[in-house]
Amino acid sequence: MAGALGTVRNPSNGRRQTDMDAGRFGIEHKTRKRLPQVITGAMRQAEAGAKPGQVPVVVISHCPGSGHKTQHYVVMRLADFRELAG
Repeated sequence: MAGALGTVRNPSNGRRQTDMDAGRFGIEHKTRKRLPQVITGAMRQAEAGAKPGQVPVVVISHCPGSGHKTQHYVVMRLADFRELAG
């Protein structure tokens, strides 16, 4: 993955750091055989509904409950991220 992003993997040396640094991005990479249907289904929906020239993006909001701030996460295809991030 680091090669695909034009960078190298940071060493796993017990220090708190991301898996790789890619310019202004600190990237943590996870591999799974299966992804939650909420992610894959939402991406299919975004891809199907995107107009020509638009980048399909999924925003997932995590609402942990009372007293906790809602967090929002963006999911997009790697090819689109690479094109936008340069």
